[in-house]
Amino acid sequence: SSGAGNAPTLQTRLSGAVTAGPVRDADVTVYRIDIGTRALTRIGATTTDAAGLYSLVVDGPGPFLTVATGGSFRDEATGATLSLGATTLLRSLDDPRTGAIEVLLGSESAGADQVANVNPLTRLASLRAATASITSATALTDLGVRALTDEVAREFGFAPGVDLRRIRPLDFTSTADAAAIAAAPDSPEARLGALLAGLSALADNIPLAGSVVSPVTGAGLVAPAATNGPGVPPLELIDALAEDARDGALDGLAPDPAGGSGPIAFNGGELDPATGTTMLAGATATFLDNPALNMSGTTSGDFSGLLADINRVDNTPANAPPRFDAIADPTIPEDSGELAIDLTGLTAGTPAED
Repeated sequence: SSGAGNAPTLQTRLSGAVTAGPVRDADVTVYRIDIGTRALTRIGATTTDAAGLYSLVVDGPGPFLTVATGGSFRDEATGATLSLGATTLLRSLDDPRTGAIEVLLGSESAGADQVANVNPLTRLASLRAATASITSATALTDLGVRALTDEVAREFGFAPGVDLRRIRPLDFTSTADAAAIAAAPDSPEARLGALLAGLSALADNIPLAGSVVSPVTGAGLVAPAATNGPGVPPLELIDALAEDARDGALDGLAPDPAGGSGPIAFNGGELDPATGTTMLAGATATFLDNPALNMSGTTSGDFSGLLADINRVDNTPANAPPRFDAIADPTIPEDSGELAIDLTGLTAGTPAED
């Protein structure tokens, strides 16, 4: 409330689902971002309920960073009970947030009810926006955050305009969501649920460094973890992919302080450049075709469009110049003065905006 003669306090209700599998009893902390200094101020906190849902009211202007930590959830691929990263007080937008998932809302979002779902893909989008804001004055505006979130969504097979922050994914391990998945497998909610299950399966199929590895079996995946020891922790995989995605390209590289880029340390080695594309598509298909895990009654065939979209994602950062590689030595026939070159395998793209 406000005192006599004072302007009313700007209030914003934030609500949504925390999902890596529904995360119950997670600590949800909301920070205000100082755009000039990148400092974070804690302005609210709550915990999720048994379904992973949260809701709270915060005062004052945005932008807002909402971080979920702790709690417990059932890993979709292994059935193990896991927790998000440890709850620590953040001071800067550049502080590490190992094992946490988060969502970012832009500077004009205050003063209204906002749906802000939190999941691994919103973590990727949030870190991309935080990285872009180092050099862009508009990256943390509503339009800037929305544009960067849309980039991440399109890289993972969603139609333009789908806002990952507003989607609550369907759970492929729950019979309660089976009918909704089967009725509309191409819906954003089903696609997001399939991707989260695929990320869990991918982590389970990457043998933890030091474990016994069985022969590789297709699409860059190893045999099920029961035969090769434990897989990598799924949140470790999410952290690596978030680091990979923050420069605008899923290519196994991340920007370094010197202005260049370098490989991402992962699981005792380096992140495979195909982790977020062909490897993820293969793991998602494997999960979908396993009726012991996928309770929806669907198969990879029902998600062929999604899997194709992930496989063919363009990993080139926006506005990067095209690259042409010669696959044969061009030779001009003697006395002809002409050379014909056939270009194949080209697909139409979407022009990037400044």
